[in-house]
Amino acid sequence: MKSVDIKTNSAVVGFNFVKKQSIAKVSAFDKIKVPANFSKSKVIERLPAKGELTLEDGTKREVALSWSIAEFVDNKEDTVTFTGKYP
Repeated sequence: MKSVDIKTNSAVVGFNFVKKQSIAKVSAFDKIKVPANFSKSKVIERLPAKGELTLEDGTKREVALSWSIAEFVDNKEDTVTFTGKYP
């Protein structure tokens, strides 16, 4: 990390430059089974609220997750995949 100081008439302002890193790995989650009569919102309540990202330098970051699914039918037995997103 490089630091640059800029002197002004009234203050010294510091900037930190950090290289943007790619995500190397996203934590995996176990499959869950729920009763067929669960609504989409009840299923989402059972999914993890946080996940872990591993950056290319090996640094790990915990992030909040939000979940969605394009097609979901309440009260139907099926196998579905939810997509997790982080800010």
